[in-house]
Amino acid sequence: MPFPALCFHRPFRNRRGILQHHTLTCKSKSQQYRAVTVQPVSKDSGEQFSKALNRFQREDPTFRVGLDPGNGQTIISGMGELHLDIYDERIVREYKVDAVGKPRVNFRETVTQHADLDYLHKKQSGGRGQYGRVIGYIEPLLTESGTKFEFESMLVGQAVPSNFVPAIEKAANSCALIGHPVENLRVVLTDGAAHVVDSSELAFKMASVYAFRQCYTASRPVILEPVIKPGQMLFQRLNHSKNLLPKHQ
Repeated sequence: MPFPALCFHRPFRNRRGILQHHTLTCKSKSQQYRAVTVQPVSKDSGEQFSKALNRFQREDPTFRVGLDPGNGQTIISGMGELHLDIYDERIVREYKVDAVGKPRVNFRETVTQHADLDYLHKKQSGGRGQYGRVIGYIEPLLTESGTKFEFESMLVGQAVPSNFVPAIEKAANSCALIGHPVENLRVVLTDGAAHVVDSSELAFKMASVYAFRQCYTASRPVILEPVIKPGQMLFQRLNHSKNLLPKHQ
């Protein structure tokens, strides 16, 4: 069941001091919901934790359990802080499970300028080797397009056999500043080179990975943080004062 549209973040601690949640208060004309991320303190109590949540859902239609699609965390929601406090106490009392909220922020990354890529992956260790070269560039993708990633092949002739191009595209977005997905990115393949014996899908995949990593820093990547607006979640450039971005010379 979807949550109402208007959402605001704030932390709170329950009366027993066990839960320190990052909360999401969602308001509609007739109802007020409170949603929190929660997980068992001990991995060994995961089974009991799941049993408790499943039972509470069956007993109370206003108590909801779901997963955050961005980070896989368990989210429980109910009719306010007191409502969730009651279930927190029941989990401890009836199932002997201590639970704590540890929210993770779903950051994204993007590039801010054009950067050329050119990498030759060449490996020979006896027998058939690996050979693949990719040439092209990456650049920011206009957010107005509604597309988060775009790959275009501008190859002329058979510098890179067409059956290897999908492997290049799949590996083209394989680097990140702090390990989060890269969005609003356009990758263009303009040229390359292949070997009649040593070229393979793996060779071009590795060439694409290393080429992207090599030029990613030159594209001046930035981190985007989530911003919740009525009915949608957007991402905006992270404030540099948070010191999560590397300094560019």
